[in-house]
Amino acid sequence: MGFEFTRRKKNSMLIDRDDIIAWRHWYLRATRNHRANNRNIVYTDGTWINAGCTTSKSWMDTTITSASQARKEGLTTGNKMPSGKGGRIILVHADKLLPNLPVNSVIVLDNASVHSRKDEKIPVMRNNKAEIRSWLISKAIPVGEDMHKIELLEMVASAVSI
Repeated sequence: MGFEFTRRKKNSMLIDRDDIIAWRHWYLRATRNHRANNRNIVYTDGTWINAGCTTSKSWMDTTITSASQARKEGLTTGNKMPSGKGGRIILVHADKLLPNLPVNSVIVLDNASVHSRKDEKIPVMRNNKAEIRSWLISKAIPVGEDMHKIELLEMVASAVSI
């Protein structure tokens, strides 16, 4: 079959999947085309923080010894430590970016899920049969009571490709 069990050579390298190579070629052609047309290309990035993120140290009034003493003196007992991380807050400063971009600019986003989140979740194999049926019914697609999950998913695939 042409295979040989042998030691790897020093110049071995990882090979990208064909779809990744094709996407990279598309991206480079598009970028070259935008530059040839003198379009302004803006690369953006964002960051995030957990909503429950707090510092572990803060300034404390050591003369206050109890919560009741703090209340009597009109003071607080400070911020409470969060019980968990909380939700993730995405930070992107686009409100200042967009009004200042030249006309006909191209904005390049990374592949973070927040940039491409779908409003509607399409049912997949991990969904249960009732969820898949409910989604199909919401699209006015008739489903039989005796249909199997795989049949329902095929109907979903047909509905999405329309």
